[in-house]
Amino acid sequence: MNRSKLLLILSIVLLLVLTLVILPGCKTTVATETTAGAASTTIAAATTASETTAAPTETTSAASLYTYENLRKMADAGKYEGTPAKGHNIAFANIIEGIDFSSQVREPISRNWLAAGGAEGDLALYDNNWDSATAIKVADLAIAAKPEVFIEFQIDGNVNEIIGRKARDAGVFIIAVDIPVTGFPFMGVDNYGAATLAGKYAIDQIEKGGGIDKIDKVFVAYDVSLGDYVNQRAYGIKNALIEKYGDIVDPTKDGSKLIMLDQKNTTESMQKAVAEQLSKYPNAKNFVITTQNDIGMAGAIAAAEVAGRWDPEKWICVSVNCEKIGQQMLREGKIDGDVAFFPEKYGNYLVPAAIAHIYNNPIPAYILMDHVVITKENVDQYYPIK
Repeated sequence: MNRSKLLLILSIVLLLVLTLVILPGCKTTVATETTAGAASTTIAAATTASETTAAPTETTSAASLYTYENLRKMADAGKYEGTPAKGHNIAFANIIEGIDFSSQVREPISRNWLAAGGAEGDLALYDNNWDSATAIKVADLAIAAKPEVFIEFQIDGNVNEIIGRKARDAGVFIIAVDIPVTGFPFMGVDNYGAATLAGKYAIDQIEKGGGIDKIDKVFVAYDVSLGDYVNQRAYGIKNALIEKYGDIVDPTKDGSKLIMLDQKNTTESMQKAVAEQLSKYPNAKNFVITTQNDIGMAGAIAAAEVAGRWDPEKWICVSVNCEKIGQQMLREGKIDGDVAFFPEKYGNYLVPAAIAHIYNNPIPAYILMDHVVITKENVDQYYPIK
């Protein structure tokens, strides 16, 4: 083979080798570009996923922030973080407008709702007017409006059962105030606990005066119309007295000094009930009286005054509720003790519970007030004169 042919063959071989080297290099570049594209797609997908989950993350954050416990702290501090009530709506049916206790319940509900960013128009207010038939009509109106939470303050337990059924059928969530609604959370007075405090305080006063032997009659007021739940306020007092003194204050025993009085929940009816007892026992001088609320105690004292039998040194008077009239009677020395229900704080419990439910957070089945015996010595501490 001559030299020219040899050089040609070598050139061809070299070209083939270079081609084989270059072609894999091109494939590698393509693969790299494809991988980079896949990586870009993955990053884009991750970004999209992140954006997609952003809203649930915010919801989760809000849900974790607006728990009942956190909202309670905000309410007590008087400042809500964010505006959790904004864009939401609730309804509140008050037991009766125009009396001190119910006004004290309504005002902090409105105040807390607005503080939490709720609009005034998104808090529907109703008046049950202390009437069962009215309460059913009000509930029908409220439930038909489909509030996210319906706060119901209504005194008739049987009617509450009807209202509860209507709410369940309509898918409306209720928070019951002071009287339970079956199947829904309850917020309000610890009736038996408050009564036990009142009973023990009455016992302390009896002992300071020389014991039960020095007492002629003990009157414990209750109200048939309010049912057993509210009347735990009377039963707790009666049971505390029986535990301490036995048969002598057991109304089921002969010779008992304790008389149960149906006060019918008005000043006038309680005045009449006590007046009848005073005329029945003209020689009795030393009394213990406990009532279900301050308006009842005002009626009892009025009866003693009219009969010429009133002497604060001879009457041990213990009430529950401690609304404004009770605070005044304490300052005047007319009553010895009054277990506070703190209606002015109800909104600090009810609105946080309502908002927590709106954010799908659990709330306690029973939200009970902490009660304190208020006396002449500490009334200004809890209720300073403004």
